[in-house]
Amino acid sequence: MFKGPVVRGYDAFNRISTAGLDVQWRKRTAVHVARSLAKAGNAAVLDLACGTGDMAIALKKACQDLTAVGTEPSGEMIARGREKLLSQKFTFLPVQAVTDLPFREATFDAITIAFGVRNFTDLYQHMRECFRLLKPGGKLYVLEFFQPESKVIASFLAVYQRIAFPVIGYLLTGHVSQYRYLYRSILRFKTLNEFCEILKNVQFNKMKAHPMFGGLVHLIIANKKRS
Repeated sequence: MFKGPVVRGYDAFNRISTAGLDVQWRKRTAVHVARSLAKAGNAAVLDLACGTGDMAIALKKACQDLTAVGTEPSGEMIARGREKLLSQKFTFLPVQAVTDLPFREATFDAITIAFGVRNFTDLYQHMRECFRLLKPGGKLYVLEFFQPESKVIASFLAVYQRIAFPVIGYLLTGHVSQYRYLYRSILRFKTLNEFCEILKNVQFNKMKAHPMFGGLVHLIIANKKRS
């Protein structure tokens, strides 16, 4: 789905559809990660569904010492990310499923997922994989549009995305169906409480939700218990 002109217009679509706020949301997420890893030395962070590398860029800007590994099922997205990050030290690894990552248990100090978790096909299994890959005491950071509990906010979000996403997407790339998928994926995703319940069942603890932009976007931070 994400290939050709859609990939080339991906960053511009994100900036326009959020009025540039997505940059600030990633920056705030990266600051949380950097603060948590301030005393960790050469920490390793896995960025799942990394797209064209915007979250990885934010992470490196917030903490120069960390090693960022990005995974993304779209080869064209990975290639686009490499173009943006030639001058910086990143490792990119294209994968086809989050349940098939070639890393040992307890490899990463933190895992980030920025606006990608709603595309995962089996949330419980995929969160179990995140739990496996984190070191004891490591943290999962999920930045996402969750289904709003407020009917007013939900209605506003639905109307805006139903109109804006296809129009902006068409003007940028000449395509519509991919952008219809994007807003439908948001409208059909879990509520914040439903997602946190999945994390709890996977044995994550100390979950915190940080609302952004009036609660339309949330950053969820969940801990893996120390041994």
